[in-house]
Amino acid sequence: MSDPLLFVLICLTAYRVWRLVAHDEFPPTMWVRRGVERFAERRFGPVWAAGMRCPWCSGSHIAFITTAAVWHFRPLTLPFLWFAAPATVVGVFAQYDPG
Repeated sequence: MSDPLLFVLICLTAYRVWRLVAHDEFPPTMWVRRGVERFAERRFGPVWAAGMRCPWCSGSHIAFITTAAVWHFRPLTLPFLWFAAPATVVGVFAQYDPG
């Protein structure tokens, strides 16, 4: 698989996972998200709970996990850039998301 195609797939995967985790109203993820948000708010305060819905906060963590999973199966050159670019794409896509 070519590197440009792999980059696009990593970006789209990271964005879709962020949307499932932080934004969608799909019942299984919504129930888990609400439980984790309540736990984070009680344990760490409201800022941590709000950070779960922030595309720049949780999106960067999800982009890192996505890139690390791909890197495990396929060696990547300059893996930091492979992580930073999808994290930025998640934040930018989320700003223009109509949902």
